[in-house]
Amino acid sequence: MKKTNGIYADIINEKIYVTKVFAKRASVIGSDEHKSFMHHKKAYHGFEVEQKITNIRRDKVKHTGMTVEWMERYVTQHPLDDSTLTDFHAIVYDYTGHPAFYSKVKSWFLKQYPDFTAKVVNAERAREKKENEEFKAKIEAEIKARIEAEYLAKLIADNKVTVFTQTSTQKDEDVA
Repeated sequence: MKKTNGIYADIINEKIYVTKVFAKRASVIGSDEHKSFMHHKKAYHGFEVEQKITNIRRDKVKHTGMTVEWMERYVTQHPLDDSTLTDFHAIVYDYTGHPAFYSKVKSWFLKQYPDFTAKVVNAERAREKKENEEFKAKIEAEIKARIEAEYLAKLIADNKVTVFTQTSTQKDEDVA
């Protein structure tokens, strides 16, 4: 049962399956999809045509943000034994260039850490984001302070601002 371009024939069940997109495109007479559909109807005369509906799993656990680099960091910080990190690097090396590289590495990771949940990834990402925002705010404050100091120094150098300083004798007189 080879699926090609949104249409395929199931000989066992005597059905021609089309995807939603293919059905919409095939409704335009003269289009390539319409020609393909008519070819299938002619080749598989008497077969029932059915639109294939994909099942969308709502309960699927998503691991958003779980990159290979993140998994390596996690394995480094939470080793199960001495060989865990070595095994991780071996899996990464073995599947480098493989079409299912990420899914193989993720599968190994989830087998090694069965209690792992996506909440851990999300919590760590949130913590990293907060740290980045705090660091960014600190840098912005430092830059703003430097700019203000440089601007004030320029104004003083151009004699546009007079700076009054208090001497120690004046402080003593004010206190008394």
